[in-house]
Amino acid sequence: MPAELNEAHKARADFGTREAIPDEASIREALAALLNDPSFHASERNHRFLRFVVEETLAGRSDRIKSYTIAVDVFGRGEGFDAATDPIVRIEASRLRTALAAYYDGPGRDSTIRIQLPKGGYVPIFEQISSIRDAVEPPRRGRSITVGWRALAVVAVLLATVAAGGFWFQASPTASREPLLIVDPVAVASDDPLRVQMALGLSQSLVVALTRFQGLRVVYAPDEARRQAIDDHLAKDGGRRSLYALDSSLRQEGGSIRFWWRLSDIRRGETVWSDMVDRSVSDGTMIPIEDEIAHGVATRIGEPTGLVATRETHIELARPTGGYGCVLRARAYYTAISETLHRDVRSCLEATVAADATYADAWSMLAYVYLDEDRNGFNRSGTAEDAAMRALRAAERAVALAPQSETALEALMVVNHRLGNVEAAERAGRRALEINPNNPELLAELGIRLFALGKWDEGADMVRRAAERSMVLPPLERVTLVFDHYRKGEFDQALTEAKKIQLPQYYVTYLLLAAIYGELGKKTEAEAAIARLLELRPDYASEMREDFRSRHYTGALIDRLASGLRKAGLAVQ
Repeated sequence: MPAELNEAHKARADFGTREAIPDEASIREALAALLNDPSFHASERNHRFLRFVVEETLAGRSDRIKSYTIAVDVFGRGEGFDAATDPIVRIEASRLRTALAAYYDGPGRDSTIRIQLPKGGYVPIFEQISSIRDAVEPPRRGRSITVGWRALAVVAVLLATVAAGGFWFQASPTASREPLLIVDPVAVASDDPLRVQMALGLSQSLVVALTRFQGLRVVYAPDEARRQAIDDHLAKDGGRRSLYALDSSLRQEGGSIRFWWRLSDIRRGETVWSDMVDRSVSDGTMIPIEDEIAHGVATRIGEPTGLVATRETHIELARPTGGYGCVLRARAYYTAISETLHRDVRSCLEATVAADATYADAWSMLAYVYLDEDRNGFNRSGTAEDAAMRALRAAERAVALAPQSETALEALMVVNHRLGNVEAAERAGRRALEINPNNPELLAELGIRLFALGKWDEGADMVRRAAERSMVLPPLERVTLVFDHYRKGEFDQALTEAKKIQLPQYYVTYLLLAAIYGELGKKTEAEAAIARLLELRPDYASEMREDFRSRHYTGALIDRLASGLRKAGLAVQ
């Protein structure tokens, strides 16, 4: 193995045992066996793709593995190849990842050496399964959580219910996968070259915009042969992956166009959503309109609270699984925060990354969940500092696995901000936003951190723009909107926003209400909010300032909030 082994691979070596990286000869043998196995259902094109990236990595040239070199050297594209307009590499990488996952979950489950293509990049990772061990922390205090891969079926240990949340989490032996979205070319009822080109441009823009969102495998199906290949693959999938299709059409009349689109759940034979977009093209310029339409549709479908994720979460909560299901439940936990749910989600995610150490999204969510041991004091297994460092290691692991993942970078932003590495946090957040500027959740999370640091107008503006774009604004993101009104003395508007949070098991809900009622002089309501706050955090009068300092809020805002709490009857120190 060359000294220039890629960064993602080095990160895996640091987290596991050194023996977890097989030698070069063993990797070549594993590659040959994989490519010669008729049970590995991948096209000849993807055989060439995999062989190329493996050979380049073993030769110490992993820095050459880029969209451009793959497109030119593997797929025969010309030197003028532009990844922004031709998504072939991203599409084929998605297909290759799907084929590898299906093989190692099925006929190749006993393979001792696995070749993985982490999401968000094209540099492969090689693992010797028999020696992988826990990647979060070494066993301590006599507690070992080593997990053998072949012996492990992912078990989602989510047994608790929260009446307010209204959902069950229970044990399950199965591991679900991220849903697959098949994007059909935009249909156009015309042979006019201009309209055909317009439809092609929209098709490409849709694929590019959709692939920016994590938690969704996107495949473009421009012809019948591609669609048949997808159908053949899914027939062998065993129904563990949900299947969606996006079909659309374009019609032009005079200076206006109408774009119609429909999202369908193929396995269940249902239309999930359909909509129309009308735009004027009187100036003859189409590219900005193509991008606007594509970004709007992609956000509606792919955002963390979008059509697919919302539907998949409802399905998951009715019949819990592991894997992708744990990621969905971790997101659901943040709509109904409680210590009971925290414990169960943490167990599920830990089992998931033990079973699949390459799953960057699960590492990302685990970073948030570990961080709640620190910032909310939930289910601590050690000190708050220990929890924060586990969160940082999990976030760094996610980024190492998927350096182009907005989800991983967002987790790194949140954890670094908590640790006081505010410049690193802002860099990670802005980088994530460059990768996917259409993700409302990401926009809001960066805005929250900037607001806390005193960049009040920029931060609040980001959160408001996220609220305008998102189908559902998560409750915690409203906290910044409450603070923005509160700091300006707009207490009635602050109260309106605070009442929308509705997290009955989360102390911040009552902290905000108490401070606002205190400023409004509503003594009865303020006392009730304080009573509930102290049920959840009995020592909060002495903890309040340190709580907000640890979240890196400015002293001016902390003082303003403390004043409202004292008016409500809490003896803040």
